[in-house]
Amino acid sequence: MVSKFSIAVDEISRKEDGIIIIANKIDGMPPTLSEKYHKYTDDDNNNILYEDSRSSRKSIVRDLFYEVVEQKAFNFSDLISDLHHDKTESKVGHQEEDFVEMVKDVIETITIMDEKNPRAQQVLSDFNGHLCNISLLLVGKILKKSPTQFTAKVNDFNDNLFYKMQERGSLRNIIQHDEEVAGDDSSYIENCIKELEANIRQIIGGKKGNNDMAYQGSFMKTEQTQPQPAHVDFKWETLDALKKELFIGFFPLSKEGMFLQLWDDCNNNKDDTKESTNDSNNGRIIFIPLGKFLVIPSDTIHGGGFKVGDGGNPRFHMYIASDESVLPQFQNNRYTEKHDRSKELCDRFKNSPKLESLIGDFFDTS
Repeated sequence: MVSKFSIAVDEISRKEDGIIIIANKIDGMPPTLSEKYHKYTDDDNNNILYEDSRSSRKSIVRDLFYEVVEQKAFNFSDLISDLHHDKTESKVGHQEEDFVEMVKDVIETITIMDEKNPRAQQVLSDFNGHLCNISLLLVGKILKKSPTQFTAKVNDFNDNLFYKMQERGSLRNIIQHDEEVAGDDSSYIENCIKELEANIRQIIGGKKGNNDMAYQGSFMKTEQTQPQPAHVDFKWETLDALKKELFIGFFPLSKEGMFLQLWDDCNNNKDDTKESTNDSNNGRIIFIPLGKFLVIPSDTIHGGGFKVGDGGNPRFHMYIASDESVLPQFQNNRYTEKHDRSKELCDRFKNSPKLESLIGDFFDTS
């Protein structure tokens, strides 16, 4: 049973360079929050939730978000039973309203990818995607291969995405160093690899055999939030010929998880020269928690570039082919329309309407 977390905000006011929130009701603080935020009573018997700068206001919204991820309370209503404000008693109601709207924006905008989340199921249905578990032991093995310093940046309109491409190979070679095959946990690791490959095979329809599927991966990290423009990862000619055999996958390498923006191309690029006002042209922001692996078709229009916390949201971007003979030698992002290379995809596929408000209030810009 999820504990209810209730907060009724009375007042938000400025104190020196910080912001202070005064609440008359703070009940059922979740453990992860109570360890970090200690409520106390001031001289006027007001309950103080926290007192700090704007960054701490951001912190509590993030903590609420990650509490939802942990508790699987995906619509927040199971976690927050009463978040409201009273403008009549607020000295600076617009700041108070901003705080409440910030929480609402996070609630309504970011879809947490979990099998038990109805909104995630809708995303998977809309994008023909699949979600499976990946052992944290395997994640740890892959993390060991991550570079300590990145030297290459994604060559697009951004300058905030670091990457390190890995060599093509089997799933086993991607996950661990050759010298790590032996050891006390080798049998368990081998079973985890086999289970993951069986899940991938089921998703992409790989042929039954020992070495039929092919993989290539790239370590990625974000320096600061700057949403990546809408793009696909291969040349359009490659996608036309091989899109039924090519897939892309994503999974995070830290507890901060990873964020992506996806666009639903309802026209399937059959007539991308026409303007559209369809809401499907607005991006949908998703969150992939640690331990989850998202696989989507290779022609899915997507973009990264999000950062929460100091670690840069380290993650692994995988390119998967159902037959080793069809995995392209080079991955090559395409940002232009399929039928009109003079037009950028981002002219038609817009960022999520709420994204601007989340940058700075939820995502880090430095």
